Amino acid sequence: MSEEDAARLRAELHSPIRAVREAAVAQIVELYDTQTTRLLTEALLSSTPEVRDKAILTLAKLITSDDDMLALGAARPLAQAGALDALAEAYSRGTTEVRLSAALLAGACADPRALELAEQALGDTDVHVRALAMELVARLRVM
Repeated sequence: MSEEDAARLRAELHSPIRAVREAAVAQIVELYDTQTTRLLTEALLSSTPEVRDKAILTLAKLITSDDDMLALGAARPLAQAGALDALAEAYSRGTTEVRLSAALLAGACADPRALELAEQALGDTDVHVRALAMELVARLRVM
């Protein structure tokens, strides 16, 4: 992706038109390269819940990739963006898949408040979210 394309997509993520923001995040997902995780992190901070959810689900897939460079590339922008507030909001109102992904990404944020979100997820209604939360709480408490 060229710098021009990245700049255009970045501008579209902040468009006042919801459909433009949603189309931008869809295009970012299709064009994965080194700019993608940064743009997805920006999409995570969007004011549109659907855009945030798509970014969360996609970043979670990248962060759990078997490709260590891809996983690290997805985690680093999260830590730099201070994305925990957006993840906590998405967790509080999301579907099971979004809650699971938000909890996973919170653990990768390198934000000390991630433990709070992981502890909240211990009481989730879904067994998979609770299992992930137990793993995250154990890992985050030793950090």
